[in-house]
Amino acid sequence: MLVAGDAGGFVNGFSAEGIYYAMVSGDLAAASVADALATQAAGHSLYRRRWHAEIGTELEDAVVLQRSLFDDTRKIDALVEARRTERRS
Repeated sequence: MLVAGDAGGFVNGFSAEGIYYAMVSGDLAAASVADALATQAAGHSLYRRRWHAEIGTELEDAVVLQRSLFDDTRKIDALVEARRTERRS
């Protein structure tokens, strides 16, 4: 069984965006199953390598950003305040 999209945890940890990752992971899952059937290879191994190469680093970076920004509500407050002040200028 291969999972894609939200079911596979393919959601950006910073922006919570998931449609792009659902489309990419679904496409990669389908290609991996097709290739596995054609070559008798293990589809899950193909899928893991493919999604990691395509979107893995981006998702990992988003988690790092999420943890560093959201670990302290004062950081979020400062960003909101900076944006509010910027709009007045």
